[in-house]
Amino acid sequence: MGKGLNTLVQSSSHSIHSVLSDKSDWFVLFVRSKHEFVVERELLRKNIETFLPTVQKFRQWTDRKKLINFPLFPGYLFVHMNPCPEEFTKVLKTTGSVKLISSEIGNPTPVPTEEILSLKILMENTRDFDIYPYLREGLSRSNFIPHPGASFIPHFFCGKF
Repeated sequence: MGKGLNTLVQSSSHSIHSVLSDKSDWFVLFVRSKHEFVVERELLRKNIETFLPTVQKFRQWTDRKKLINFPLFPGYLFVHMNPCPEEFTKVLKTTGSVKLISSEIGNPTPVPTEEILSLKILMENTRDFDIYPYLREGLSRSNFIPHPGASFIPHFFCGKF
C-alpha cells in the first residue's frame, strides 16, 4: 500500500448477478480527467449500467481528515450496453465522455463479461487496494492489444506487454 494510506474498497451498487443475466456487452469508456463520477451519474440517469471501481483514501487537510472516493482506474469506467451505433452515440454524447476504447478504429472492443465479474468479486472480497500505479490517462490504441487467453483488464491498464 503506497505511502501508508488506509484504503477501503468500494464499487458501484450493481449486483454481480446482473452482469451474467444480460446479452449486452461491457466496454471501457475513456473520460475527461476527474470526470469519472460525473459521467457515471449522467449515464445512470440515462438508464445505462456502469461499473466504476473505487477506493477510499484518507486525505489530510490542515483542520481535518476525510475519507474520499477515488476511481481505481483514473480516467476510465466500464459501460454495459448493447453493441449498436445508437447506444455508442448515446454514451459518447454524455458530458465528459471522450471515447470508447477499441482495438480498431470505429469498432469499440467489448470486455469479456468474465473479466468484469472477476473484478467485481475481487473488489467485494478484498480490502487493500490502491489506485493502479502504471495507468496513464489517454493510452493510445497501440497500447491496447487484447489477445486470446489473456486477461483483458491488466493488459489494457498496465500498458506493458
